[in-house]
Amino acid sequence: MDEADSRPDATRRSFLLKAAGLGVAAAFAGAAVGAGPALAEPNMHAGWRTCQKCLCLFYWGFSDSGQCPKDFGTHQSGNSPFYRLPWGGGWTPNDQPDWRCCHLCLRIFFAGYLSWANCTLARSHRISSPFPFNYVLPHDFPQPPGYQANWRYCTTCQTLFYSGHAWQGVCKYGAPHQAAGYNFVIPVN
Repeated sequence: MDEADSRPDATRRSFLLKAAGLGVAAAFAGAAVGAGPALAEPNMHAGWRTCQKCLCLFYWGFSDSGQCPKDFGTHQSGNSPFYRLPWGGGWTPNDQPDWRCCHLCLRIFFAGYLSWANCTLARSHRISSPFPFNYVLPHDFPQPPGYQANWRYCTTCQTLFYSGHAWQGVCKYGAPHQAAGYNFVIPVN
């Protein structure tokens, strides 16, 4: 801090100028990625990984990593990066809420329908207290640094899977996932 900034009137002026500069920088950052969601999301839940066997996004924060639909063994993360999922908030042109974590298979699934089907451990996905979050997933905007695109909703198992490969992973019934809807862009650690 220089001498001019130590005066009370200069401190207020410095603060306002710095705040205005941050606002302009944020506006340019938003314009750089189009109409996408805010990149500085304060509510993030870390610990998500891609299963190398089924390509679903699953929670890796427990000793049990959930049941994989490919062979009904546990999910295997391999060299998957860690992902963060934003939670809280509602619908925007580039954000979809109502994504939840099933406490049985530990995969993220879309809970916005009346029926939750196709968990590998039960007839339907289940939500419980370890996962109270309503995840709001960003979609359909250019992939900025620190994010990964090509995440899709599977119409069969209602989960989120990575569709950036020719191989589309394995759904509950042994068939490939069936991609539909948005192209989700997920934050990577």
